[in-house]
Amino acid sequence: MLDLHGGFDPVWADRFSSKVRSASRKAERRGVTIEADSTGRLVGAFDELYRASVDRWARDRNYPVQIMRWRYRREHPRGRLEAVARALGTRCTVYLARQDGQPLAGIIVLDGGAHTVYWRGAMDKQRCRGTGANELLHRQAIESACDQGRCSYDFGLSQLEELRRFKRGFGTHEEPVYTFTLERIPAAAAQARLYQATKSAVLTVAAGLPGAGGSGGGPGDRTRR
Repeated sequence: MLDLHGGFDPVWADRFSSKVRSASRKAERRGVTIEADSTGRLVGAFDELYRASVDRWARDRNYPVQIMRWRYRREHPRGRLEAVARALGTRCTVYLARQDGQPLAGIIVLDGGAHTVYWRGAMDKQRCRGTGANELLHRQAIESACDQGRCSYDFGLSQLEELRRFKRGFGTHEEPVYTFTLERIPAAAAQARLYQATKSAVLTVAAGLPGAGGSGGGPGDRTRR
């Protein structure tokens, strides 16, 4: 969570780290532009980045790509993004970073009452590297939240230390939260067990293939979600 009290000037000067300020300035110098839209027009462009991110997450974690695609199609279908954009209207904003007309990264933020929530993020990691696009995206969203009088900017859940480090650069503090799944038929737990079992089976088979070196990502990696 990032405290927005006092407005953007103290947030920028006192809470953002020098690294974040430098990266966002570098992005502007390198011609990175940010487009913000609250009509749902940018949902399609964001979704394309998100699907590409799923493939990258699978490769980075040594997960089967097809299983990851199946899982994310079920959990995060494009239709859900479009429905949220329609239902929330101006309280749902898609920010898209481009360089030379090419999409680099995007985020979706939701506004409610005194708070702004970073809901979804995606990027083309290869194009993004060294551009400062992600820092500039959040800087713009945070500045907009300050202009609207919001009291906090919620950076969302963080499962990886790399993400925690990135978010701490903006001056955040961690808050414990509980998450709940409400459903008519209790399928979430069964689906999670099926996903883990299928993934483990595929990794076991892959580890036995010639040239695999017996490595399936390691037992620690297999337990990450």
